[in-house]
Amino acid sequence: MSRRFDRWVQSLFAVAALAAPLVAAAQTVDVEEVEPQEPSDQNFALRAGYDHVFESHIKNVGGANVSIDNFQTSIGGRFKLSDSVGFTPRFIYSLGAYDFSDNIRPAGWENINTYTLLGLLDYKANEHWTLIGGPVFRLSGEGAAAFNNGFTGGGLAGAVWTPNKDLSLGAGLGIMSQIEDDPGLIPIPIVRWHFADPLTFKLGISDLGGRTGLGPELIWNISKEVDLGLGAQYQRRRFRMDDHDGNSKGVGEDTGAPVYARLTFRPLDQLSLEGFAGVLAAGELTIQDKNGGHTLDKGYQTTPTLGLRGEYRF
Repeated sequence: MSRRFDRWVQSLFAVAALAAPLVAAAQTVDVEEVEPQEPSDQNFALRAGYDHVFESHIKNVGGANVSIDNFQTSIGGRFKLSDSVGFTPRFIYSLGAYDFSDNIRPAGWENINTYTLLGLLDYKANEHWTLIGGPVFRLSGEGAAAFNNGFTGGGLAGAVWTPNKDLSLGAGLGIMSQIEDDPGLIPIPIVRWHFADPLTFKLGISDLGGRTGLGPELIWNISKEVDLGLGAQYQRRRFRMDDHDGNSKGVGEDTGAPVYARLTFRPLDQLSLEGFAGVLAAGELTIQDKNGGHTLDKGYQTTPTLGLRGEYRF
């Protein structure tokens, strides 16, 4: 590829990547991290995270409040199929434990279980270009309702351009079915730019505590072992509900936008530990009946949140 073409693609990806979160905020479907994994001696990873969203008042519902505990764990790794092709399967389990005050029951829900299976193929077309793609399958619901009409599925495809070790620019598109809704189109930016020592800008999908979200992060590389990140995300959870009085097999949704500071410590090459603190803004709870009619659509007030996460590679 010519240098002129590379410069044109760089500009196109930069504009698309910076604009994508605005589109995604309107119609995103929760997906997992899709950045291609570089081959190494430690291709497999075990991850676990937890975060707590402190009690927040649900607007316009009397004295109703909600607090949330999120937990997520995953295991996966990259299998080398050839010198230029790799396959990365990953299984993710997440739990969202909601504590509603009695004022909102029986409209509220309790424990949300989500099981996700992701398989990504990566193809290194040349020194600078990598193509990625693969299917995503998910079960998500309240209690056992995940296995009762809680299935969604789809696929992801995209490309990443890496002209040097300090810059990666990519763009992808996901298509996922949604519970009791039309399929969603997901623009996925992939940006990692080490623009000055010791600063790196990242934009894309990443894990935060016990959730996954889409957004930017500015990372200060304090040392080889320690990073400090400042960022924001858009997060979404959509799931099948259990029976609640007259609402049989409805659909619940929880969205929010955490703004946070994250500290990462790597005591070993294969181990990273991180903690974060911040606030969750723009929180909103939605309940639909199985025909798509709203029975609840309420925001909740900005509230503190904090959490931990760890990753071990082997």
